[in-house]
Amino acid sequence: MLFTTYPLLWMTLTALRTEGDAQQRPLGLPAQWTLDNLREVFASSNFLQAWQNSLLLCVVAVALAIAAAALAAWAFAQFRFRGCNVLFVLFLLGMMIPVHVTLIPLNQLLGADMLNLKGGLGALIGPYAGFALPVSILILRRAFEAIPQELLDAGALDGCSQWQAFWHIGLPLAKPALSTVLIFNFLTMWN
Repeated sequence: MLFTTYPLLWMTLTALRTEGDAQQRPLGLPAQWTLDNLREVFASSNFLQAWQNSLLLCVVAVALAIAAAALAAWAFAQFRFRGCNVLFVLFLLGMMIPVHVTLIPLNQLLGADMLNLKGGLGALIGPYAGFALPVSILILRRAFEAIPQELLDAGALDGCSQWQAFWHIGLPLAKPALSTVLIFNFLTMWN
């Protein structure tokens, strides 16, 4: 515990001391406590705007990724069609592609005259959500496959369409998996 909290404590103590004090006694407590460093960060940069942009980007990208992954995972779990498993494996192969390999092609695609998204938050939402899809689909498909068929049959007897079964039976029963996907994706995107 000490090993993991010490860097955070050291960073906080360094932020609350003067520059000279930080250089003379880097491991000790501040001789003089000050908030000037924090004031300077907020005054000299767009820190709050950058934080808001990051939060907006993560929230929108996570929502988009969860919506798309839940629908795809439901289809892979509940519908049997030709090539279902092949298509699922193709989605999973996306986990094998390192993000760094796609940076130059994404930069060229998003900066192209046709899309012209370079320099805005909209350019990041799609790739962030797209890279979150493989692991999200994997987790959610397993959660949807674990739903007892009897519940879905009972819903069908009561007149549930596939959409209603997804919305009223599948999603509520998959809340733990949805929470896992939400937390994992948010932390990954924020990082």
